[in-house]
Amino acid sequence: MEESRVGAGFNVDASMVLRLPAVPASASAARSVVRAWCRDGRGVAIDAVLLAATEAVANSVLHAYPDGRIGVVELHCRLTRGTLVVEVRDFGVGVGDRSRASGGLGLGLPLIRRLSHVDIEDACPGTRITMRFPIATAPPDHG
Repeated sequence: MEESRVGAGFNVDASMVLRLPAVPASASAARSVVRAWCRDGRGVAIDAVLLAATEAVANSVLHAYPDGRIGVVELHCRLTRGTLVVEVRDFGVGVGDRSRASGGLGLGLPLIRRLSHVDIEDACPGTRITMRFPIATAPPDHG
């Protein structure tokens, strides 16, 4: 991946896509990749980005592929008009079918909603979670 200076202090490519197996270790792998992609990032709440991305991947791993099905989770990060966009997409059961899939505590999506501007959609097949994080710009230099 070639690096370029983009956005408010980010040392990143303009976009990054990663395909992960839908296994528990992929949540921490996603966190590490997002942290590396956003290194030197200023103006974004990096802890919120990391937590929300990790939770979204963990939700896909836990709920999208019930009954031991094998699958993948895609992670896409990009900078768009002063916003860091993190998208997590799986190809398993849709969000409507997840109530019948493996259970959880029900804390992941409410947490993601508190940390980001989020859209959750049935992607036929699967689910797409798109999280947006504003990038603060530096105040103008009046010196």
